Amino acid sequence: MTTMWSSAITSLDDSLALLGESLGKLNAAQSVDLAEVIEQIRLAAQSARNVRYLAASELPGAAWQNREELDALVAEELNKTAETGPLDGIAVETAARAPEPAHF
Repeated sequence: MTTMWSSAITSLDDSLALLGESLGKLNAAQSVDLAEVIEQIRLAAQSARNVRYLAASELPGAAWQNREELDALVAEELNKTAETGPLDGIAVETAARAPEPAHF
């Protein structure tokens, strides 16, 4: 789980950094390749969707309004994983979902 979060957040940050560079050029009235900027927006939107999908699958019901709240959710989840270990967390989840044994 830790690797998935790290990868998703890194992808989002990287795509936003590239887009930010292009916006900086536009802000300075420098020329940009419009097709490249559109691709950067597409990649950033896809990265954001990936983060939302991961949050929905790993943290059902999680909600955030800004990046600080998203970072706090991710940090909390990473801390939980670090405390319990990735396999321990899976074992606990699996045990919680297991049906009660039949008593004879």
